Amino acid sequence: MSSPISHTKTKIFLFCIGLLAVSAMALESQYSLGYALGKGLTTTMVIFLALTNRALPLHKLIITGLIFCLAGDLLLLNQDYFVFGLISFFTAHAIFLYGLLRSYPSKNKRWIYLVFWSIGGGIFYLLYPNLKGLTYPVLAYVLIISSMSAQAARAYILNRNNKTALLFAGALFFMLSDTVLAYSKFVFNFSFSSLLILSTYWTAISLIALSNSYLNQAYENQS
Repeated sequence: MSSPISHTKTKIFLFCIGLLAVSAMALESQYSLGYALGKGLTTTMVIFLALTNRALPLHKLIITGLIFCLAGDLLLLNQDYFVFGLISFFTAHAIFLYGLLRSYPSKNKRWIYLVFWSIGGGIFYLLYPNLKGLTYPVLAYVLIISSMSAQAARAYILNRNNKTALLFAGALFFMLSDTVLAYSKFVFNFSFSSLLILSTYWTAISLIALSNSYLNQAYENQS
């Protein structure tokens, strides 16, 4: 069971992540150096939260995936590098998916993949008329995040504990964030889209990182 120190450290990390995230979102409209630093530091703090536990292969893979998320964050600061940012996040989701498949290899309830692929297909259908030269990169991205989310859902349904609940919730928030991002970029950029994208994104990666923390130590033998 986690010690009081571990709980305290986790709360400090979450407080710092929240403070940095709010600061970055407040500076977002100015496209300033402060926003770039705030964005990078927020995701870096999430990585440090994940680093509180590196005991198992899944933990190490989550940390690696979060590093690719950080790379994607920095690349997306310049829209000229959008495709490279997409590749970074694609790699992150591929790593998360590999870790989930390796840690939760059950073949039961594979129909869940069809549910999430159908959701992804609906999102892609909405975006398709406006994708132009990005049709195949976006299709690949929709497939990988749908598959990662499906596997996170299977992990939770077949192994109900705090760890899998955090992973599943993180995957859902990631899908929500990326759906809003894609809609605002390719369909319609509504006024508060950036706030919604950033808040759901940092919630997503914080939940995934939190699944690594000592808060869930009692459940690690189920991974």
